[in-house]
Amino acid sequence: MTTSANYLSPHYFNRKSEYWYNLSLKIYKQGNKGSDRMTRTQVAEKIETTAYEFAKKELEAEIPKLESQRFRGEDLD
Repeated sequence: MTTSANYLSPHYFNRKSEYWYNLSLKIYKQGNKGSDRMTRTQVAEKIETTAYEFAKKELEAEIPKLESQRFRGEDLD
C-alpha cells in the first residue's frame, strides 16, 4: 500500500467538495496510525456511512410526510 501524496490527491478521489476530500484524508490517516492499517475500500465504506447518516439527518423532517404517504422502514432508506 502506498501512502504518497499522489495516492491521496483530490483527483484520485474525484472529489466533489473540499469537505469530503479532507474527511477522506483524515479517516485514512487515522486508520493508518501505528500498527493499524485501513484499506482504500474501508475508507470509502466509512465515507459512505457518514454520507448516509448526513442525508438521513437532513431528511429527518420529511420522514413524517413520507410515512403519511405509506412509505415504511427500508422504503425510506
